[in-house]
Amino acid sequence: MIAEIGMFFVVHHFIAKFGIRFVFIFSLLAAVLRWALISVASDVLFVIIFSQLLHALTFSSLHTVVLMYIKINFGEKYQGQAVAFYCSFCVAAGGALGASVSGYLWDWSQQGTFMMSSVVAFVATLIAWIYVKHLDYKRVASNN
Repeated sequence: MIAEIGMFFVVHHFIAKFGIRFVFIFSLLAAVLRWALISVASDVLFVIIFSQLLHALTFSSLHTVVLMYIKINFGEKYQGQAVAFYCSFCVAAGGALGASVSGYLWDWSQQGTFMMSSVVAFVATLIAWIYVKHLDYKRVASNN
């Protein structure tokens, strides 16, 4: 939790330096690594600590990127609705779906559940790499 809060304080520096698209894709790759590491080495304390730090990175940076995207692409009148949609659809419904699917997978294989999470994060990374081209620092900087 402390690492997440710390990341919220510094993530804007990374976005300013590398761009919003890079931070978005890098965060998704960090999620791929996090889930894979937990899958193969959940009994190693260093791996668990490092994985939690990766969680802090992905949690703070992905939420920041999404909120910046909303700020850029939705007029002031619709930003509240866009945030509500994001929280409802992506955070709540996505979390519920992920928890449900992982609950069923858990009976099959605990290690496999985490590896499947890594695969899903990798697919999300590929989708972002291919389709998310318009997130750049210049648009972010001009709207701050």
